Amino acid sequence: MLPPLDIGYISEQLAELGEEIQRACDESGADISPSPQVLLQGLAHLLAVMTAADDADPTHPSEPPRETRASTPDALLDHGLDLLGQLAGLATALGLQTQARAVELLSLPLCCWSIRRGGELQHPTLVASATTTLVEQIQLPEQSLALCRLIDEILDGSAIERLQEMDAANPPRAWRTLVLDRARAATLSRQPDLMEAAYAAVTEYLLEDAPAFFRDIASHLEPSTYPPAAREIIQRYVHDCCASRRLH
Repeated sequence: MLPPLDIGYISEQLAELGEEIQRACDESGADISPSPQVLLQGLAHLLAVMTAADDADPTHPSEPPRETRASTPDALLDHGLDLLGQLAGLATALGLQTQARAVELLSLPLCCWSIRRGGELQHPTLVASATTTLVEQIQLPEQSLALCRLIDEILDGSAIERLQEMDAANPPRAWRTLVLDRARAATLSRQPDLMEAAYAAVTEYLLEDAPAFFRDIASHLEPSTYPPAAREIIQRYVHDCCASRRLH
């Protein structure tokens, strides 16, 4: 279910999706700018730079290309997310919802590439949309376990001050979505340790959202499918968050 977290996979998917989007664009007859071809060329160039950075051998006496040296993981990630967002938006405008979602999902391997090289996610809107899509598609606990760990990695590589700035008056919605998606994935994993950590983050960063979130989790819980330890965690957070809110 999760996309492979490598640059080659992004290139392969863009080749297929690009043809479909370009074909729909040609058939529409609309004057679209930037065109799919321009966006795809930009992404191809970006992925080539990222591949060159991966292939550069730090022990080799020759230096990597100047463009690779000048491009930080943060800058590459920001540029890549912008191009993917434009391409997904174009697919949506052309009525290609499936292709738009597939383009959005490519933000996940792009994000992980950057984070694993010291980059920081500063603009999470596209990534949060992708994680929500995956949470809604989960069918097996092992899928949710993998997604929970992926979102963990993304949040660990995020601009933490964005999370600390979240409040009831003006919560940055994409960061909020990532925190809640991780908690939903943890719930579906039925893993008590993941649930405990993810739920604690909800109460720490999204205290105003916590009562509604835990009530929703409890209302969809099928007790027979959850181990006792997992049920206990859900019941405890429902009681602590919802009961304390009623007292106020």
